[in-house]
Amino acid sequence: MITKELILMTLTILKQNYFESKNNFYVQNKGLAMMAPTSSVLSEIYLQFIEHTAIYKVLLQNNILRYFQ
Repeated sequence: MITKELILMTLTILKQNYFESKNNFYVQNKGLAMMAPTSSVLSEIYLQFIEHTAIYKVLLQNNILRYFQ
């Protein structure tokens, strides 16, 4: 149940990318809103996902034993 709620909240945040620049309001259709408090958290989640999937696969395929950030 909590997973569905987290997904719903995340989708709501992603769909409400409103921002103001020079007294004009805009809607950002793609990506995360810059300077939004949730953007850094969602970016980190995405980067961790990429690191644990794509990069891990490359490390295994190339017999790399250690990987440090």
